[in-house]
Formats: sequence, C-alpha cells, structure tokens
Amino acid sequence: MPNVEMRGSSIGNYAYTQNEALKREQTRRDGSVDAKQSLSAEVAKRALEARLADGVELALTKTQNQRREDLTYEQLQRK
Repeated sequence: MPNVEMRGSSIGNYAYTQNEALKREQTRRDGSVDAKQSLSAEVAKRALEARLADGVELALTKTQNQRREDLTYEQLQRK
C-alpha cells in the first residue's frame, strides 16, 4: 500500500510497478499452466500411440494366426 506521503507521480509509479509485478506473476502462472497442459497433451499422445501400436500388433497377430490356421486346414485337406 502506498505511503500517505506519496504524491502525484510517486503514486503513479507505485501503481505501475505493482501492475507490472501482477502481470509478471500472471504470466508465470499462465506459463506454468501451459506447460502442464502441454505435458498432459504429450502424455495423452504417447498413450494413444502406444494403444494404436498395440492394436496394430494385435491385428497382425490375429492375421498371422488365421493364416496359420488356413495353411493347416489346407494341408489337412491335401492328405
């Protein structure tokens, strides 16, 4: 809080300084939030990529298993 003795430009300078300090603090907080959101987005992206990779691997495994079954069936048919 400004001192009672402050006059004119001193009060204006005090208000400007306090306003700048508040802006810096808000920017710091916003940056922190942005960093957290960015990190959360990166974690979500990597989790999705991992799930997609697992899904592709599972699909390939199912396809390979089906192909083996088909080959086995064909071999049995030939005998």
